[in-house]
Amino acid sequence: MIYYLLIQNEAVVVEKFLELYKNCKKYKVNSLKNAIFEMLSDCLGSKNYKSVDSKGFISSMSNLLITNDILFIQQKYKSCQKLKYNVSQIYYGKEYRLFKTENSKIVAFNNQFFTDLEEFSYLLNWFCDLDYFVDYDGNIFATNKLIHIFIQANNLTSEYIDLEYMYIADSFEKFSDFRRCDELIKIDFSHLDSASFENLCYDFLEASGFQNIHPIGNSNASDGGRDLLAEEIITGLAGIEKRAYVIQCKHRKTTSLSRENVLEIETLLRENNAEKYLLICSNDLTPQTIDRLEKQNKRRTNKVVYWGKIEFAARLQKFPILINKYKLFGKPKSN
Repeated sequence: MIYYLLIQNEAVVVEKFLELYKNCKKYKVNSLKNAIFEMLSDCLGSKNYKSVDSKGFISSMSNLLITNDILFIQQKYKSCQKLKYNVSQIYYGKEYRLFKTENSKIVAFNNQFFTDLEEFSYLLNWFCDLDYFVDYDGNIFATNKLIHIFIQANNLTSEYIDLEYMYIADSFEKFSDFRRCDELIKIDFSHLDSASFENLCYDFLEASGFQNIHPIGNSNASDGGRDLLAEEIITGLAGIEKRAYVIQCKHRKTTSLSRENVLEIETLLRENNAEKYLLICSNDLTPQTIDRLEKQNKRRTNKVVYWGKIEFAARLQKFPILINKYKLFGKPKSN
């Protein structure tokens, strides 16, 4: 049997006549492993790898090992002998490859670790795809039983994830002007804490043209929000008009906002000499809450405005820079 390996546009032929051993499976496998090792030698010998005990190749930083002998990895890196988690998802980023395990552990590695094998990868696919595992220490182990790859963990996974998110966000911002008008971006507030959601509301109001925005009172953890005071600038035939708003920002990760969480609107407006009340909520409003707000509207001639998760998310579509800043970006969702 003859295997071909393309390296730098040249065909390297490794001849292994396994037919000689067709009656002995053990010799077939051993000969095949030896053939792969010779190919690895040709592929990696010219790169920043060095041979180790004629059993594998290790990178110049000693953080990546490639071998056809699993025992060699286990002897060199004891963590390979520990229980490993299956990798359930792989994200191929611009600079880093992200791996997520079945127990939601995430690790990230520079793509350079894998590009060194791209010339060799098609040969691996002849046998079977690589299976990926992550050990307790965050190291990556990939194998297809004939070739084994070990990449040592680093402590920068969160930074790498942030960097890849930045690339996505930047691309999304550049693409946003070309989106169809019937497309909405799925917005997710669940990872924000109350302070971050308040900051998002502040930035949204500022981007929407509100002025003189400032907090009033103290941040109230018990009712899930903080109040802001702001002025909306209206330009009409009569000139420029300013309308004072009291804005309540309420963040709920899992539960809907109930009527008990809405403070007395009349008191807020009177104490702050404001004309309108705006409620911004990161989750849905209960029917009882909406009913209470609508009753306030009837008494005050539509002075009350309320946005639940869907309404606020729709308004954020105009400001991709905020979606990027607060990492709210999700998949496009048809309206």
